[in-house]
Amino acid sequence: RDDVESRGLGDVYKRQALAWILRRPEVTSVLVGASSTAQLDSSLAALKLPPLGEDVRKEIRAALGQ
Repeated sequence: RDDVESRGLGDVYKRQALAWILRRPEVTSVLVGASSTAQLDSSLAALKLPPLGEDVRKEIRAALGQ
């Protein structure tokens, strides 16, 4: 985690995770918390990301044991 944050990738990973959750058919809503407008803007940016490729989704499912 510290390495991810130090390389400035934390927001990228957070947006990708949020985008993945938003595209799950069994998820009907997502609650995000933000203590600043910058955090809210970062979360909203997830809505503009393209869908994850099948290879990435497969890796995520494997990591989750699905």
